[in-house]
Amino acid sequence: MGLHHGIAVAAGRMGREVARSVDGRPRAVIGRLSRSLVALLAAGALVADAVPGRAELIGLYQFDDAGDLGLDTSGMGNNATNVGATATTGFQGGAAYLNGSAYLRSPIDITVAALPRMTWGAWAKPDGTQPIKTVLAGDNGSFDRGINIDFRGGGGDSWSTFNGSGAVASGVAPSTTEWTFLAVVYDQSLSTLTFYVNDQSWLSSTNFGDSHTFFDIGHNPDFGEFFYGGVDNVFVYDQALTSSEIASIRTTGFPGAVPEVDPGAAGNVAAFVAGVLSLAYRRRHGR
Repeated sequence: MGLHHGIAVAAGRMGREVARSVDGRPRAVIGRLSRSLVALLAAGALVADAVPGRAELIGLYQFDDAGDLGLDTSGMGNNATNVGATATTGFQGGAAYLNGSAYLRSPIDITVAALPRMTWGAWAKPDGTQPIKTVLAGDNGSFDRGINIDFRGGGGDSWSTFNGSGAVASGVAPSTTEWTFLAVVYDQSLSTLTFYVNDQSWLSSTNFGDSHTFFDIGHNPDFGEFFYGGVDNVFVYDQALTSSEIASIRTTGFPGAVPEVDPGAAGNVAAFVAGVLSLAYRRRHGR
């Protein structure tokens, strides 16, 4: 977030609070402030609600409870329905083993309307590398949000994702002996995605339409394309994480510190605006 954008956001939030009440006198202060400060507050109010806030982990499937593999350990209660998956040893703790006909279904709505900015991912270790094999998908037939092993996109049989128009291939061949970190960061406002495979990344434009209001782990809802192998630590955030936050997840895994989207300069500017408001009020009232 740029400095001027941060100023507007902070001022907008502060402005709304001041407009409600200052020292128990609703709206009293606004009329006494300089026109420049009032303009700052008004401009910030227009954009504050449109700026992405702190990222929240809205789904986490660690597969550590063999008796309840669909348990959402994020605390959000988005438990997945288990359709035949079994427990195995994972990247950290347990994992879900998918045998080519098993999958899990999460109730989280990952459509662009529900989550215009979103980050999701997992660790995967397939039994084989033949495409097409789905790790995560909400696809309804239009190359919707998903992660898989695919032959399309010009990268051979490789880890891939969809951008609404086709496959985005990494060119990285899947390993059957090592766990691979996979993640995609989506920003609908920019019509972009960033695809991560371990410590490499690829940027693509996007053209997403409607998709299913749930997603499957190890299965494409419309085409099957079942996964063979292990999947661990499936995560979903409600914001577009930064590259450093993705790196933190990749190196730390789960459990670990939940990364948050950096609010940038807005926090410091909020303190500055609060000080200006307080000074203006006290000078007016001789305090």
